[in-house]
Amino acid sequence: MIRDLLFYGAGVPRFVFIWLLVTPAMIWLARAAGLRGRRLALLVATTLPTFGLHSAAVPGMTSFVVRWSVTLLTLLALLVLLTDVARGGLRPPAAAGEWTHRRVPAVPVTLAIVLGTIAIRAVWAWVDPGIADIPQASEYAARQVLDGLNPYLEPNLYTYAPVYQYPAGTILWHLPFVALVPDGVVLGESFIAARLAAWAMDALAVALLCVAGWAASGRTSTVPVLSLLPAVVYGLNATLVREVGLTGANDVLMAVLVATSVWLLADGRRPSMAALLWGLAVAVKLPALVLAPLFLGRAGWRPVVLAGGAALALQVPFFVFPHLGLHGLAALAEPAARPDPYVVMQNSVWWPVYAVRGVEPWLVSTLGRGVVLVGLGITAWGAWSVRRLRSGPELGERLLAVAGLSLVAMFLLAPQWRVNFQSWGVPAAIVVAIGGIHRDGNVQPSSGGDRVAGQVPRPPPQRPVRTRFDGMPTEKMQRTR
Repeated sequence: MIRDLLFYGAGVPRFVFIWLLVTPAMIWLARAAGLRGRRLALLVATTLPTFGLHSAAVPGMTSFVVRWSVTLLTLLALLVLLTDVARGGLRPPAAAGEWTHRRVPAVPVTLAIVLGTIAIRAVWAWVDPGIADIPQASEYAARQVLDGLNPYLEPNLYTYAPVYQYPAGTILWHLPFVALVPDGVVLGESFIAARLAAWAMDALAVALLCVAGWAASGRTSTVPVLSLLPAVVYGLNATLVREVGLTGANDVLMAVLVATSVWLLADGRRPSMAALLWGLAVAVKLPALVLAPLFLGRAGWRPVVLAGGAALALQVPFFVFPHLGLHGLAALAEPAARPDPYVVMQNSVWWPVYAVRGVEPWLVSTLGRGVVLVGLGITAWGAWSVRRLRSGPELGERLLAVAGLSLVAMFLLAPQWRVNFQSWGVPAAIVVAIGGIHRDGNVQPSSGGDRVAGQVPRPPPQRPVRTRFDGMPTEKMQRTR
């Protein structure tokens, strides 16, 4: 029974095995960094829906109803936590452990964290040689482009359409890896280029978190361990380990670009860069369009036009080669309205409806359109709820929570729980949980020279000043030099 819980019949590890391997370390490091309460709960909650999608259906131990219930309840818990943050923000983290204030060389440790993140994911390429159809199709499409073919016109062996079904951004992300790694040359494994592209998604996210920690700690050659712990915690997230290491789909790349674009949008100083990254996210996968109300409400029309232009510019070359036409648009829309067999479609919140009405194309299509409207509605509500907040850490957390909430809600309400969808809101939710580590006095810039190892920095003196928030007078502590 224990073996069935931890492994599939062929000895391939289940998600329970991966979760037990990395989650205790993630929780220990998160607590050392001061994460408690809702922050820690949100961090752990990002890993839980995967139990229902992959692990509850252990042969001879649980039924479909249990798996369905586990997925539904854990997704609802994640939605509740994100809604709570979107409405009112989060308290600062608790005091971090004394050892986290020891200083380490920034560049070597950052490289070690990035390489360690890749290693944790790369090992599954040989433990479980299987890989999802999305990265297989993406690598095949990239090879078609390198051969001078339009993947939106030529048959693709790994799709349902039968041509390539995802926007051009995914192909272009895979191109350099496919060009550098011919198929089958690395230990005889197929689709290694697609795996490299997937590993690079999380390597990019971890590197960005390390850079954020370096900036928060004063941009010096040495940094406190605390400033790099968010990147380590991200790298140990069990859901991302599985999705990047085993599935390798483009959903994580979209999610990383979404989280980064919202982070920059909240910062307020680089709206054009935020819009460009959002446009790239849309060019990777269309659910990123759900951020439109957020960008409209916070930055106006210009960034939205810039994002749309960036996404369209990547797709246009495929509309004109080898002749003019809207090549691939029907294939891009097909996954959202695909009426798979009942045994597949029952894996959704709509299982009772399908059980009564059956899987009918009109029903699946209607549900798909409804999901998009719900996501846009949630994002619009979030943009309205933070309309009076200016740039700052609280705004960043709340906007990221809104983005994660929209994407998780779209996954919950999707006509079918395709397992790769689970990662849409995970990077944003993780950054919400760990973002407070880089602020609130936990990571202090150096004032010249390296701080004594283990010494907790003193905050500067404070005095009360009168300020106004939402039109009401309040007392707010302002640091003075």
